Amino acid sequence: GWFLGGNGLPGGNVVHLLPDGSLAPLNLTTTGEVTSLAVSGSLLYVGGWNLLAAYNATSGHSTPWHPSLSSSSLIRTIVVENGTVYFGGAFTSAGGQPRANLAAADASTGAVLDWNPSPQGGGVYTLAVCDSGLCVGGTFSAIGGQARSCLAMLDLATGEAKSWAADADGAVLTLVRDGASIVAGGTFQSIGGVSRPRLAMIDELSGTVGAWNPGMADSVQSVVAMDGWIFVASHSADGRITCLDAVTGELRWQVSTGRFLTQVATAQGRLYVAHAEALVSGARGNLAAMNVASGLPLPWNPSADGPVRALFLAGDKLYLGGDFQAVNGIPRS
Repeated sequence: GWFLGGNGLPGGNVVHLLPDGSLAPLNLTTTGEVTSLAVSGSLLYVGGWNLLAAYNATSGHSTPWHPSLSSSSLIRTIVVENGTVYFGGAFTSAGGQPRANLAAADASTGAVLDWNPSPQGGGVYTLAVCDSGLCVGGTFSAIGGQARSCLAMLDLATGEAKSWAADADGAVLTLVRDGASIVAGGTFQSIGGVSRPRLAMIDELSGTVGAWNPGMADSVQSVVAMDGWIFVASHSADGRITCLDAVTGELRWQVSTGRFLTQVATAQGRLYVAHAEALVSGARGNLAAMNVASGLPLPWNPSADGPVRALFLAGDKLYLGGDFQAVNGIPRS
């Protein structure tokens, strides 16, 4: 089945969603709006406004894993790699130690590690673990001891910026791996010194910007790759979802949802769309599934009564976080 997360009101906000869209009994309780999720082993890591905690993904019980954060903090992105949880967003301290917008903690104990790239000039929006390191996107101007504009590759062990450099002239809001490449999306017009409006493909090892250049008219909020296709959620007036060929950049299909989109994810021939209330060919309450080949909505329809702001897929489990208070009419806030 799948799991969902909500907005931190009393009553729990991470629920288990079965493959048919119905709810299982699991219902976790958190203390803040959920904006980022990750799973590793038996633990579900949850981040959001003044929130960073881990829960048992089977029982829903809270765990001692709970690094403290500075006041008015926001965790936008979480990844787990080799026993370490990397988290980014907007904060000034973590675990009682000074940390600017990016930090790492032991995945078992929650102890904040010495790893400290210290982004300067802006926050962190997205992280992607690669063979060559940790790719970081955001609005920063320096990171890991080097000048880097909005995009950088960091050493997973030391936090130092690698020689890899593909500076962007605007925010990098989303990153996804596609084979030996990284797809970056955001508000930028150029990246690595070449024109790539809001979407680019970059060689993971060298940082060289590839020839792939579909060019997007609106800022890119979320990108996902599957089976030779790149799926893009744009921040456009009509909430556009675009499917592109991963080799040529040619358009396969495009759908307007009528809502501001926050995230997309793919699994088993489905494209999951967050914050899509008015999907073409049928209403969907802030969460929908589409056929990856055609872009047409599928019958799967677990309606959430508020915005969904985060998606995370782990095998056959889909985790979501946002502002909703009920799913399928069942209170889950």
